[in-house]
Amino acid sequence: MSTRFSLANQFFALSHAQFVAITGEFKRACEATFKTPCTLAIGLYTEPLVFTTYLDAELEENLAAINQPHWLLDTPDLAAVNKSLWNAAGFVQVGVYPTEQALAPTSAFAHLEFKGLLPKMATFYVQPEGEVVRASLQVKFPRMTRGDGFAYHGRRSAGEPAGIGGY
Repeated sequence: MSTRFSLANQFFALSHAQFVAITGEFKRACEATFKTPCTLAIGLYTEPLVFTTYLDAELEENLAAINQPHWLLDTPDLAAVNKSLWNAAGFVQVGVYPTEQALAPTSAFAHLEFKGLLPKMATFYVQPEGEVVRASLQVKFPRMTRGDGFAYHGRRSAGEPAGIGGY
C-alpha cells in the first residue's frame, strides 16, 4: 500500500539544512523499510515542474520540453546540493530507489518534493509500507506540522483533461 504525507514549517520556508536532514532521514528510513540500500535521484529546477497525474507518452514529451529549460542539476549525491544550489532552485524532487530490487518489496520506491508552490512543506510518497517511514520521520522531526501529502509543489499541466487527477 502506498502512503502520502507531508511535514511543514509553520512560518518559514524550509532551509538547506532542513533539506539535508529530511532527505538523509528519508533515505535511511526507506532503506530500513525496503531492507536494502537505496540510491537517490535528486533533481533541481529553477521553477516548479509542470506535471500530470497520469501517464500519456505524447503529453510527457511536451512536459519534458516545458520543464527542460528550468533544469539546474541531477545528482545521486546529497552532498552535491550545496546551499548556493538550494537557494537557486525553485523546485527540488528526490527519488529513492532500492539498489537490490530482489531484496525489496515489489514496486518499492519513494518520492519527496521541496520548494515550488509550497516552500514551507516537504511532501512524501512511499510504496509500499510507507506508514513505517512516516512514523520514523514524524519522530525525527516532531516540531514540524503533519499533513496528508495530497498537495503538489509543481503546476498541473493545462493539457490534462478536466476531471482527471481528482480535481
